[in-house]
Amino acid sequence: MIVSDASVHDLTDAARVVVTQNSAAGFEALMQKRCVITCGKSDFWHATLTPKKESDLREALEFGAEAMADFPFEKYFYWFLDRNCLEPAKEEFEKRAWARIKEKVFL
Repeated sequence: MIVSDASVHDLTDAARVVVTQNSAAGFEALMQKRCVITCGKSDFWHATLTPKKESDLREALEFGAEAMADFPFEKYFYWFLDRNCLEPAKEEFEKRAWARIKEKVFL
């Protein structure tokens, strides 16, 4: 094991694959166009490899970077951020925000 005081951005830049349970570091790695393996539920699972069993994890670690090489990161971010971010300047912000809150807490 190597302990480093490098920033998460520098570590991601040097990585071929990033493994996380469910962390913003995974989302940031996607922004650096890295293959991300999530080992838990995440909001950005659409763009990650999510192993269900040990053999899936082994395969993702070995072949994930190649499998995700052609992933359309820019298109994904456009879709994801448009769907998940609410802009206060747009019409009916309060109505859209309340609908999102209700959806998340099952009201």
